[in-house]
Amino acid sequence: MNEITSEIIPKILPIFLLIILGIVVRRKSLLSDSSVEDLKKIIINLILPCVLYFSFVTLDLRLDFFILVAGMFITCVLLFLLGHALKSPKLIRSEHSPFLFTGFEFGMMGASLFGAVFGIEKVGYIGLVGLGHEIFIWFVFVTFLIMKRDGSSNLLETAKGFVKSPVIIAIVLGIGFNVTGIAQTIETFSLIQALYAAMHFIENMIVPLILIVIGYGLDLKQIRIKSGLIVVGVRFGILIPFALVINRWFVRGFLGLDVMYGAAIFTFFILPPPFIIPLFIKKDDLQSQSEINGVLVVYSVFSLLAFSAYYAYFAHVHGI
Repeated sequence: MNEITSEIIPKILPIFLLIILGIVVRRKSLLSDSSVEDLKKIIINLILPCVLYFSFVTLDLRLDFFILVAGMFITCVLLFLLGHALKSPKLIRSEHSPFLFTGFEFGMMGASLFGAVFGIEKVGYIGLVGLGHEIFIWFVFVTFLIMKRDGSSNLLETAKGFVKSPVIIAIVLGIGFNVTGIAQTIETFSLIQALYAAMHFIENMIVPLILIVIGYGLDLKQIRIKSGLIVVGVRFGILIPFALVINRWFVRGFLGLDVMYGAAIFTFFILPPPFIIPLFIKKDDLQSQSEINGVLVVYSVFSLLAFSAYYAYFAHVHGI
């Protein structure tokens, strides 16, 4: 047990220390809100694409991976329908409550947590699981959020946003270069080697930056205990048993995939709802803004605790 603890603590404790650092940064006003928003843009548009490109360009791809992609998309759709079925002002005082029951914060939490304990080079596992999720977010989630805010949505603009997304571009390039074998060819060129070296420097920033940003965003003044516990209870109550069943009987049984895919699926399913929800709420709808942000804070805390517990279990069972 002492050996296991000595392996787990050095990987889990730094996550919480960096999050606490983010809280201190906020309390001491070392960064402004606008600066943190700019950091988020750098993470999503530059750092995360570098991580995902290298993950997919080196990943051992299989055709049955598309089952995982389709399965994640369908899961998100079903959760969205569940959210509409549970919509009630008695539960959550916001018309945007259905959006809290579906989607996962992959970009600003999933990649960093997974990379922190399993290694940046293994982010491709959770990235592949997240591919179907990204399609759902762009074509369903964001579309309905905009319709909720503006009364209509331009599907063509949504499609353009999907195609222009640095995250999607990185994934497509990584998969394309991997499947065609182009990656092995271009790696021999000096300029590409220099570019890759710079990208590796960039990708190594993902864990500390994201965790500090997460800590900065944990404003306990906005916390909504009741609403947060409702969302956590429903999502965890459905998704954790679902993840365990899927991993045992489908991912490892039927598909025969590596245990890391099981870890990726479980990690994905305990992530909080997307942090982008408040961005698509009308600025004058202060009640919804406060309610949604409060739920996201509560859920983020439970996600961190659940991930820590899962990693302790995973490390114990698999000796990692």
